[in-house]
Amino acid sequence: MPPHARSADVNRADTDGAARSAERPIDDMEKLRHDVRLDGVAFWRARAAVPSRLCLDPGAVVYFLAVVSGRLTLRTQFLEEDVIALGPGDCLSLSGMTPHVFDAGAAVDAEPIGRFALLDVAAGRDPGVSVDLIVGIAPHEAMALANMINGPLPILQRRDTEYARHIWKALELLEDEFTGQAMHFDRDQVVRRVAEIVSININRAISHRGSPRMRNFTARRSAAYHRGIRGIWRSLALFLERPFDDWSVGRLARDAGMSRTVYCESFRLATGMTPKRSISRIRLALVARKLATDRLTVYDAAELAGYASAAAFIRAFSREFGDTPARWRAQRRT
Repeated sequence: MPPHARSADVNRADTDGAARSAERPIDDMEKLRHDVRLDGVAFWRARAAVPSRLCLDPGAVVYFLAVVSGRLTLRTQFLEEDVIALGPGDCLSLSGMTPHVFDAGAAVDAEPIGRFALLDVAAGRDPGVSVDLIVGIAPHEAMALANMINGPLPILQRRDTEYARHIWKALELLEDEFTGQAMHFDRDQVVRRVAEIVSININRAISHRGSPRMRNFTARRSAAYHRGIRGIWRSLALFLERPFDDWSVGRLARDAGMSRTVYCESFRLATGMTPKRSISRIRLALVARKLATDRLTVYDAAELAGYASAAAFIRAFSREFGDTPARWRAQRRT
C-alpha cells in the first residue's frame, strides 16, 4: 500500500536559554539544538481478527503502533526474550530490523504468522473489529538502530499518562486530516509533524523514566552526552552499510568524530552496553535474518558474523535468541 504522505523539510527551532536552571541540568545544553527530522513517514490503519499471530515487514525502518481498541501482545527474542502486553491507549515503537511477532487474542504457537491488514487512515475507527490500530512507519535507519539496540519502547497509558495523552492528541489530528474526501492543502507536512510529535513524546517518556546510568548527571556531562548521540548513530549507520567488514571501536569513534574514550563512555550511557557488544548483537540479528531467508549454512553464518568457529557462533547465537541457529531457522521458515 502506498504511503499516505511524504514529508518536507521542517524549520529548526532554538532552545530558549532563559529556561535553564541548576536544578534541571538537562536544560543546560549550551544552546544545544536537538531537531527531530522524519522524512518519508507514512501512517495506516491496521486491523486484526482474534485469534491471530502477525508480524510487520522487516527492514531498516522504525515502526510505531498505537492501540485504538482490543488487546495485542508483542513477543520478541532480541535483545532478549520479552513479552509486552498492550491495550487501548498504549503505544509502541520498535525496529523492523529485529525479529518479533504479535498475538491478537490467544494465538496458538503452531498458527501461521500472517501480516496486518493495512487500510487507509480515512477508513476510520470501527468498534466492531477485534483489534484496531494506527501503524506508522519511518524509513529512518538511525532510529531503527536505536530501537534495535535498546529494544521495543512501549508507552503505556497507565504509566506514561502525560506523554500518551500528547501522542493521542497528535493522532486525533492525523485522523481529522483524513476525514472527508478532499485532499487538504499541505497534508504531507501535517503527517510529518504528527510523526515528529509522536517521536518527541516517546523520547521524553523514556528520558522521564530514566535509568541508573542517566541519574545524577552533571550539566557538562549531560551536554557532552547529547552532543555525542548524533555521532554515535552516524557511526552505526555507516557500520550498517557494510556490517560484516572488519570494524573496530577506533574506526567507529573516528566516524563519529570522537576520541575512543569519549565514544565508549557516550555509547555506554546511550545504550547500556559497550560498542563491541552492540556490534556483535547487530551482526547476530542480521545473520539470523539471513538464516531464515537465504541458503546459508551455519558454518557460513559463523564466518559472516566474525566468529572463529561454528561452535563459538552457536553459543553466542543461543545466548541471544534462546535457540540454536538450526532450530531457529526451521521455526521461522515454517
